[in-house]
Amino acid sequence: MIGTVHDIVKSFKNTLFSKEPEELEKWLEKAEGLGIEQISSFAGGIRREINAARKAIELDYNNGLAEGSVNKIKVVKRIMYGRNSFELLKGKLLRLELRHKINNFGKNLKFLDISVNQIIIHTSEGKTK
Repeated sequence: MIGTVHDIVKSFKNTLFSKEPEELEKWLEKAEGLGIEQISSFAGGIRREINAARKAIELDYNNGLAEGSVNKIKVVKRIMYGRNSFELLKGKLLRLELRHKINNFGKNLKFLDISVNQIIIHTSEGKTK
């Protein structure tokens, strides 16, 4: 049973990365034929959104960048629950983005000017706002 589940999950992964949407129908028939309730339920969910699943296989586009940003905001919001205003949350998110920017600059970073309304990063190439 465990081997069967492992095989069907592995074949689903291969189907996703095959870039051939027609392989999805073959996988769905195979998965529903196993008679495992959880796998059949998963296959049924894919059947309900079959067009989206085919496009996900066919196209290289995804919303990972947007989802990552939303997740970061939600994590910060949960951490600060009950102790924040919108301004405090905004400031914390901006500082996190600044830290990310600084880490990406690496050796080019000379120093920072931080004022109330703006942050200027001085690099060897010049100023960046």
